[in-house]
Amino acid sequence: MSTTVLALVERQNFIFDGKQTYIYPDGLAFYFVIYPSGENSPPSIKQYQNFTINGELYWQNASGAYDSYTVIYNARTFEEQEAAARAKINIRKNTPVFIQKTVICGAPLPSQGIVTYPLFFGFGQTLEEFEFRFNLKGVE
Repeated sequence: MSTTVLALVERQNFIFDGKQTYIYPDGLAFYFVIYPSGENSPPSIKQYQNFTINGELYWQNASGAYDSYTVIYNARTFEEQEAAARAKINIRKNTPVFIQKTVICGAPLPSQGIVTYPLFFGFGQTLEEFEFRFNLKGVE
């Protein structure tokens, strides 16, 4: 149904809910670029609000508060609302695209380790599962 790329991961220790900013010791912002394979109904997601580091759930080790936030943008709203991230992400021009941003905050993160994050994205009632892995080393 789509081609999906984990285009950017950044450390982000806050979540802004539109009214208030919540600060945490650490966290990650994931930016996924999704290119639909054809004409599709509106996008659908299953929010996954955790990830693993070296096989252990991130929130499992959180000794305090934690939270997550997910938003889906089209190309125009992404450009308008996420200009700093947009400057770091290559998006094909004149191509239908969605950008999903998921922020997960909580406990301090280690300086390195293999992160695994499953993304569930689709259209209508059908979801595809994608799995992404990367090393935290070098993620700023």
